[in-house]
Amino acid sequence: ISGHLGPNAFRVLQSSGIEVYTVSNMTVAQAIEAYEQGRLQRLTGPDVGGHW
Repeated sequence: ISGHLGPNAFRVLQSSGIEVYTVSNMTVAQAIEAYEQGRLQRLTGPDVGGHW
């Protein structure tokens, strides 16, 4: 669960079979609850550019 994910991090997590979900303006407790209820959006690619 992340606010944003760049291309390098996304590639590493995807190659390891790890799904990434995005949240905005939530506490950790709210994000966990939303995940458990299936209300988070799964990222299918990076949602921000790289830093370099």
